[in-house]
Parts: sequence; C-alpha cells; structure tokens
Amino acid sequence: MRLRRFHPVISKTVLLAVFVALTGCSDLFSPDRDRSRLEENRDKWRAQGLNSYTFTFRQGCFCGITEPVRVVVVNGSAVNATLISNSQLIDPRFVSSIESLFDFIDRGIAKHSVVLEVTYDPARGFPTRIVSDGSKNIADDEVTYEVSDVQPIALTAAAFTGWRLPLLPAADQLLQSLAPSRL
Repeated sequence: MRLRRFHPVISKTVLLAVFVALTGCSDLFSPDRDRSRLEENRDKWRAQGLNSYTFTFRQGCFCGITEPVRVVVVNGSAVNATLISNSQLIDPRFVSSIESLFDFIDRGIAKHSVVLEVTYDPARGFPTRIVSDGSKNIADDEVTYEVSDVQPIALTAAAFTGWRLPLLPAADQLLQSLAPSRL
C-alpha cells in the first residue's frame, strides 16, 4: 500500500521536473530569443555612436568576392572597399556595413531562415560571424559573413584629402558634402 502512494508522488515529481526543464530550454531555440539577442547587440552597437569606421569583412558564399576586404563606412554606408591581398579597389556595393549586417540578421529571423547562427562581439555588439541558409530547397543561398578589426575613423579635413572613391560617384558626393567648405 505504501508503494502505491509513493509511486504517484514520484511520477508527478518527474513530470514536473521534465516540464520545468523543457520550459527553461525552449527559449534557447525560439525566434524571440534570436530577436532579443539581435536587439540587445544592435543597441550596444548604436550606443557607441560609430557612424564612420573601418573593418575587415569576409564573405563565404557562391559569390565573386570571397577574400578579406577592408571596408570604409561613412554615416552607416560602405563607401570604399579594398581587397587586403593586393589593395585592389572593389565596388563597395558588393560588401556590407555593420548596420546592413544587422538588417540581414533581422530579415533572417523574420523569414525563419533554416540556419541562422550569429556570434556577436560581447563588448561592442557587432556581429563577428553570421552563418545563414535561407531555405533548404534553394541551392547556393548559404552564406557566412565574418567581421573583425572594427576601428572608428575621424572625419577630419585630412581624411578627406586622401580619399578618392571613383567607383561610386554618390559616395564621393557624400564625402564632399561632409567635408569642410575650404577643401
């Protein structure tokens, strides 16, 4: 008789423990968790006030540029990109700014990408690695982005005298509009 009373107590305890464990772990795999991490790190990034910066960018994909690129960003837009291996200028439209990488992550969450693994810099919040596969039924949509060596740049008159951006006239116009009038 004692055994019968003891058995339901054990069953309820085990069920309660399993429920608590599953409830606590469910957040690890939910889109809400990804969204929370994105917003938390985007806020960290924005809090630094870095609108103009340089960084090393590498993309692994079925695409034209897979070598590391040094990217110059002014007011949140990539305006200059140079292959690190040979200093060749490339069109900055083929690279991303950190702001556009945050937008890429946001779209991946919203569209429920099959794979979306993001590692963020713990102190500054920018994504250091993004692995994405938008759909299991589409070939060659997989991409990996890596970001490193993020450095702020000061937009001073000296910085403008050395920059020439022949690939994007709009970017050159942007820089000229930001430059002091005496340049």
